[in-house]
Amino acid sequence: MSNEVTVQIIVSEDMEIHQVGQSQMTKVVNPALVMRVPFVPTGLSLAIMVITTGIDFSKEHKMTIKIFDPEKDETLYTTNENTLNLPNIVSDNFNFNLDLKNVPFKHNGMFEVHFILNGETTIHKFKVIGNEDLTVPGTIDGNK
Repeated sequence: MSNEVTVQIIVSEDMEIHQVGQSQMTKVVNPALVMRVPFVPTGLSLAIMVITTGIDFSKEHKMTIKIFDPEKDETLYTTNENTLNLPNIVSDNFNFNLDLKNVPFKHNGMFEVHFILNGETTIHKFKVIGNEDLTVPGTIDGNK
């Protein structure tokens, strides 16, 4: 396998994991580039799938996944740094799946998923749009 790691990040409303024999099958439910919600601020439930290929599992790796708000320069969610030490894995594709509940999105806008592997960052952008903006002008989180 080559030394180059390839990464694809998918944001969706949900994911379902089914056991099929010795392996698992993951179904992505309603993948989206725009997550529409009734109002902001909101606690949004979403799923993140990070698909990778090219990871050398004979070595130890450091990995973090986070949701970042570039407008406020704020991390909304993080796995913190995890050590991957999976020497018995032989796979062309390896998935990292997150099923998140009530992540706080305080305003409409563009957000980012960061997948960081050994200091190398892959970024996927997605948008959150509320049908109604409930922020109050002049408050800490107000965006008007």
